[in-house]
Amino acid sequence: LNILDTAPEQAFDCITSLARDLLGAPIALISLIDDDRQWFKSNHGLDSAETSRDVSFCAHAILEDGILLVPDTHQDERFARNPLVTGQPGIRFYAGVPLVTREGFKLGTLCVIDTQPRAGVSETQLRSLENLATLTMAQLEARRSKSMLHRGTGLYNYDRMIDDLQVIADDPEQSGDAVYAVVLDTLRPEYFAAKVHALGYGGVATFIQGFIERIEHLLPHCRVYHVGLYGLGFIVTDLDKPRGNEWLWALVDAAREPVDCHGVPIQAQPRMGI
Repeated sequence: LNILDTAPEQAFDCITSLARDLLGAPIALISLIDDDRQWFKSNHGLDSAETSRDVSFCAHAILEDGILLVPDTHQDERFARNPLVTGQPGIRFYAGVPLVTREGFKLGTLCVIDTQPRAGVSETQLRSLENLATLTMAQLEARRSKSMLHRGTGLYNYDRMIDDLQVIADDPEQSGDAVYAVVLDTLRPEYFAAKVHALGYGGVATFIQGFIERIEHLLPHCRVYHVGLYGLGFIVTDLDKPRGNEWLWALVDAAREPVDCHGVPIQAQPRMGI
């Protein structure tokens, strides 16, 4: 998600503030679990920005299917001798909801901590805490999606293409299908420079957009990625091999047709890797 060690952000701080008020507790955290540490994207009530993973309550919470609720750490053998219990901040109560991606990966928790034990937490409070965790993940996913967009065209970029390919590779239902991952260079570097000189960046951007629209018309259900400066990527998963080969040749033919750019026909110089 490219979020570790980033600066505080108001949206996440609002969530931890709400979580703390919800349970009337002094500490609320958005904690992400790294290889050997837990790092706090948002921190209300603690002085440190991270702790080691081996003392982290959240490292236990991500192993749970739901909320990890510890009413009194002194009565729980997993935590009674934990340095965060016996020393500062003196944790006596903990409630942590795992933060889970759409693919099912548990990244950390939204957690609330108190320095006093608690006899119980209401169902309404727990449900509200789960809703805040869902909101936290929505913010994380939105932040991730924004970082994976090409600023010029608004298409997903190369990093997102690789991520999507990994999801397909990990899906057992896709194992018997033909999957085509294609990268198509529309303009070679020296040709691109000449077109920029002649038409300006705006003219070349119009060409790229027209090329994208042509491909999207050819493949209405195919996601198109902007790869590099002037390349496009595609992933096609719903074709068998014979039809896939036909589609590849249709793509080549479409790529060779000039694109009208403000009355000027621009001929692409396509190179394709599969």
